[in-house]
Amino acid sequence: MKTLVLSVWIFINLILFGMFGYILLIWSQHWHAVSHKHQIEALPEESFERPLVEYFNDDFKRFMDNIERPRLEKRSKPPLMMIPKETPVEPAASSFNDTLNRVKAHKNSIMLRLRRVLYSESDVQKFQASNPYNVNYTGLYGTQQGGMSKESLLCSLKQRLPFIKTLRKEDVPFKENLSKSLFEDHMLGSGKRYQKCAIVSNAGSLINSKSGYFIDDHDLVLRFNHAPTDGYVEDVGMKTDIRIVNSKVASNPKFEFLSSPRFRNVTILVWDPCSYSSSLKEWLASPEHPFLEPFMKHRKLYPKNKSYILDPRQLWTLYDYLQAHTPVRLRPNPPSSGLLGLALLLPHCNVVNMIEFVPSVRLTQRCHYFEPFMDEHCTFGVWHPLAAEKFLMINMNSASDIKTYQNGYVSIQGFNTLKCN
Repeated sequence: MKTLVLSVWIFINLILFGMFGYILLIWSQHWHAVSHKHQIEALPEESFERPLVEYFNDDFKRFMDNIERPRLEKRSKPPLMMIPKETPVEPAASSFNDTLNRVKAHKNSIMLRLRRVLYSESDVQKFQASNPYNVNYTGLYGTQQGGMSKESLLCSLKQRLPFIKTLRKEDVPFKENLSKSLFEDHMLGSGKRYQKCAIVSNAGSLINSKSGYFIDDHDLVLRFNHAPTDGYVEDVGMKTDIRIVNSKVASNPKFEFLSSPRFRNVTILVWDPCSYSSSLKEWLASPEHPFLEPFMKHRKLYPKNKSYILDPRQLWTLYDYLQAHTPVRLRPNPPSSGLLGLALLLPHCNVVNMIEFVPSVRLTQRCHYFEPFMDEHCTFGVWHPLAAEKFLMINMNSASDIKTYQNGYVSIQGFNTLKCN
């Protein structure tokens, strides 16, 4: 009898122990599945073959490390920039807050970095030690943050620089061989209008951006120097209507200005900086780079190609405008090709989208998307006043933070859309 009771007691305990273990196993699997689901929902919308961002701020990097999750190998959704036309792009509802938080943190990091560079470059001793263009700005200093509205900033630029002037025959009667190579008409035509235009930077952050369709969907696309499209179409598109080329690229044989197809069947604007107060005659007697002969050869080789030379005094008009809207002293060097491109297109485009000029979450130390060279100064500036330019673009920007810092472009309204006094 005792043996029977003992056997029953052992049997009941085994059943209870088994049930308890089974319930514990089911409970553990349930919470593992919930945790895995949360990890997937926290993933960024885009998938890259390399880390999404390489940050320069250590504190912010630690913050991002805490929210990173293992990436998925496949995604069913297309990348944001592959959405056709101008369809509004927003994150999925389940990850909307995560995306906003990531964008907000990135934006704050960029603002801090730009502000640090801006004030560092305003050092008076640096200014006095290096002023190769003899800049002597005597105007007022402006406010960059919380000052003028974007419409006021654009109207001010329109008043100061209504269009970009190129050299014409009557400008250089003292240089007959050059005057024969110059067009009489205005670049783009004085009355030419486009609905939307794209200015494509050379930034390394274009890699894996999948921005090609978005860029090619514009009515006019402007690129810089020798930046290629072959091999990078998915990220940068293939359409090119205008190339702004600096005099170093035009004069150095390694860039193949006279032979490369990149410099044919497109409108070309070549620029070379003069001193702050130089006349055209003084500048042409001693340009910074010997680009005049290659330019004239290019005109002879491709007579139907629309090629122009920038009046270099326009650079300093643009510099004065930038300084007038910046609260600290700028480095005394000419503005970048990017700001020149914006000034060129604003009179002709209703909207100008500037691709990867303000760094997106794809920010990397890589200088150009087509070269392996690493240098953060390509993004934040060490020669051109890039920090001030980017602050100006941010203050002119009509795009949302998602489009600016996630998708990678700022949108700036053209002069024709403004109601200026």
